[in-house]
Amino acid sequence: MKSLPLCSGLIFLVLMFVVSCSSRFKEADVAKTESDIRTQYENQGFTVEQVNLVKESDRRLSGFVKIKNSSGLFNPTLMKNCVATLDADSPKYIWECK
Repeated sequence: MKSLPLCSGLIFLVLMFVVSCSSRFKEADVAKTESDIRTQYENQGFTVEQVNLVKESDRRLSGFVKIKNSSGLFNPTLMKNCVATLDADSPKYIWECK
């Protein structure tokens, strides 16, 4: 009967490890987020020159997007700062560029 607390403690540690490993940005997630940002601005009619995100932490990305208005005579390049945050309990994330 003494092995039951030891076994449950071990199971708890394994579950915590699995949860901590799954709730972090992986390289594929970074690439997908960059692609999502690029697609969103292209769908709004902008030409996207560059999207760059780096991991600030396991659950936060930061970086920028460089965009240019596709129409009109005067088309300055705009740079917006971007952040993405991963949900603590799922692989879902949100991003925002300002």
